[in-house]
Amino acid sequence: MRDAIGDLPNIQDGKADYYVGYPDHRLAMGYTPIVRKQLQHIPTHPYKMNFSKAWWGAPGLPRVMTEVERRLFPANGKARVAQKSKGWGRVDPNGLIGTIPTKCMPTDLRIGQISHWEQNRPISILEARRAQGFPDHEVIVGSRTDQYKVIGNSVSRHVALVLGLAIREAWLGSLMDADATANAAVAMDVLQQSHISVDETSRNTSEDILETSASSALGELTPATSESVEPLEIHRKRPRLVCVEISAKKRRHEVRLDQFLRVD
Repeated sequence: MRDAIGDLPNIQDGKADYYVGYPDHRLAMGYTPIVRKQLQHIPTHPYKMNFSKAWWGAPGLPRVMTEVERRLFPANGKARVAQKSKGWGRVDPNGLIGTIPTKCMPTDLRIGQISHWEQNRPISILEARRAQGFPDHEVIVGSRTDQYKVIGNSVSRHVALVLGLAIREAWLGSLMDADATANAAVAMDVLQQSHISVDETSRNTSEDILETSASSALGELTPATSESVEPLEIHRKRPRLVCVEISAKKRRHEVRLDQFLRVD
């Protein structure tokens, strides 16, 4: 997180609400005086501190919040101040940020770990954009609340890029037309029903069974192009999930690739 937003200017608690050089470097919520006072009493060190760790303590970390400071927070019995709550939490500058929600709620017990590690405020819109992979020059229209919602509803571009490349690799490697894809899905169903698993302790026997079962179920696959296709092999390395839909039956077949065949 420090690599992503460490170059942004210090806006303290965000009360000024605007920085000329970075117009989106502002808060997406109505930062009330009580929340601002509460966050001032959440220590900045060690990193990843929150209300629970400050008041209840943690393994190797004693209680650091005083009785007077505790009175600024909700009374006991509220979920936000429970021992397992993430409310009033600070992000880890040396790690990955958690899920960016659609609303900025720094006091929430589940998604409250969204406050800056040094400054007494939640992360800004620009910081949330960078965490999700939005370039600074892209414009998101709407109010601050709407912009934060768009960011929270988006898929991290870092993850989306990796998923897209994996799908592209699988698609280019398959070279099977629609009929062959349906036949492959039927073969998956056959293998699922036979409860075949590839185990390190009996890999040789299992691979022989897989090759025999797949050959009889698949039959002859017709390539989508006239070019020759390398023989299908047992996937030995990375387990993946494949999901194929057969339009005629409206059924979905999901199996691990290390239990079926590699098509790339």
